[in-house]
Amino acid sequence: MSEYVDDRAVVSMIENTIMTYLDINSNAADTLEGVLNWWLLELPRQVTRAQVLQAIEELVDENVLEKSILHDGSAIYVARKTIRH
Repeated sequence: MSEYVDDRAVVSMIENTIMTYLDINSNAADTLEGVLNWWLLELPRQVTRAQVLQAIEELVDENVLEKSILHDGSAIYVARKTIRH
């Protein structure tokens, strides 16, 4: 299990930024490093790796993101697609 940070406001800001990024880039798929380097460019301040990982894991738990483990053990995160009728 990961160590979670206490700064709920920062984690919420990261989650909102990720969801906004995915609204614009619905086919985005990336590693934690990719999320840090590309998905969060709009954040007004530096965030920690632990805060970003916490936000990602919460979005996975909420079925916003899907996590896939590659053969080398690295994780890829992608927007979970919903079926609309």
